[in-house]
Amino acid sequence: MSALLEIQSRLFDNDAEAKRLQLELAKKPNDFGIAISLESVEKFGNELRKAFAEEAAKLEESVLDYRLCVNDRVGISQVNSIIDNFQNLFSLVYDAIATKKPKNTAKITRQAKEETAFALGYTYSGSIGIALTLKTPKNNLFGSDIDLAMKETLKMINEETPEAVRHLVLRYGLGTFKALKAWVNSHVTNNIEAEINWDKSTENAISKRVELPKLNRMKQVLEPTDSQTIEEIIETSGILQGFNYAASNFNIKLEDDNEDEVITGTIDSNLSHEQTTGKMYNFKIVKRIQINNTGEKVSYILTDIM
Repeated sequence: MSALLEIQSRLFDNDAEAKRLQLELAKKPNDFGIAISLESVEKFGNELRKAFAEEAAKLEESVLDYRLCVNDRVGISQVNSIIDNFQNLFSLVYDAIATKKPKNTAKITRQAKEETAFALGYTYSGSIGIALTLKTPKNNLFGSDIDLAMKETLKMINEETPEAVRHLVLRYGLGTFKALKAWVNSHVTNNIEAEINWDKSTENAISKRVELPKLNRMKQVLEPTDSQTIEEIIETSGILQGFNYAASNFNIKLEDDNEDEVITGTIDSNLSHEQTTGKMYNFKIVKRIQINNTGEKVSYILTDIM
């Protein structure tokens, strides 16, 4: 058994003992002996968690400590919803950073999905504590793209203004925006706060407290009552598959190494009437995103063909 698996096994045993003592103390709240035993077990658990993080670091693995702060009984589906939504958001942010392109859909490249898939390290008591591990090779002195993606993901917890949302959509794409909204909603709907720590024993440590008042403010910004319009000018290349000036619509198959993407939209009235289809061109396109409390709508206007 590897050292990491051995520590993991001891953590599971330690947590089971802590839970047993907590139940005993609840029945006998004035039992000093049980209280001392519980304190000792919890102290040993902290030492084991530190040892786990240190051993994981030797294997170039980072630890994400995600503690859900709950007041009532919580179902497995609620916990899974929060963790799954966080995983999806983090993977999209990482994919956007790795490919240097905003994620306009929820589709994650296979490589990004593999490189960002968390594994269960251990669980612990104290509301609901979940420690996840992730292979994180350090490719420079400042960490890795994984570290940067985690920093950017947790920074999104502060997105409380329309301008911040606009920056998010333009930099990381509408797909990432939707993933952030799903993650926020999973916390708000289930009335669960959280404490999130990334590699807290290293120089790349990040800590965030996810509180419901802040999450509710974010929810209002992410689902505004008044429509918010975001425009972006895209310069790209591809094959002009369809061009109907009279009907004011076009169809372009974009040149993309990762996936085939076809976009359709309307034609700017200043563009020439005559265009030859089936050929490769460079295009200038206005991408318009409308966001309100009913959802998001994306439209495209073709303004130039070169």
